[in-house]
Amino acid sequence: MYRNIRWIYFADCTQCLSDDFKVSQLIHGGELVIVTNAALTDNDDKMLSMIVEMNQKNIAGLVINVGQISPMLTEYCNDNELPLFELSYDLHLIDLSQIVCKALVEEESNTNSIDQLLAAIIYSSNINDADIKIRAGYLGTSISDKNHIVVLKLNKNNKLQDSYENLQRYIRYEFKNYGLQKC
Repeated sequence: MYRNIRWIYFADCTQCLSDDFKVSQLIHGGELVIVTNAALTDNDDKMLSMIVEMNQKNIAGLVINVGQISPMLTEYCNDNELPLFELSYDLHLIDLSQIVCKALVEEESNTNSIDQLLAAIIYSSNINDADIKIRAGYLGTSISDKNHIVVLKLNKNNKLQDSYENLQRYIRYEFKNYGLQKC
């Protein structure tokens, strides 16, 4: 569950059934992959090879319709700590994609706004305290309390260096685990 969702990908294409098709050419990493095509999910070998290939690109997780998850796939996901979700038929794909995409866009917007606020505090020579407090309040952050700035330097062997966005999400996730909601 430590994987971060960057976007969603529907892997239901008929070309996915082809032996020479490489799904990894269509993803970048961080996708929540949704597979509902029974022609794929009923083919354990094809499904497992697709998931192995996508997991090597560091997908965020896998969503498959209720009743279409094979024990072999469950075992692979458990062994590789790949989040696997069962999709209820009551939740339409259009609704799922809207929920996920809206959350991702809101998170990105909030991140950009917080980054702009922090830049204004650090780099402005004429800071208007009242304006900064109002902007922070709008973002759900109080700057009246004690605040700290942390600078992280990653060494080249650190896997998190691959993605700045994943690092930000990971740090926020860890802060929330310890009850620190504002990061």
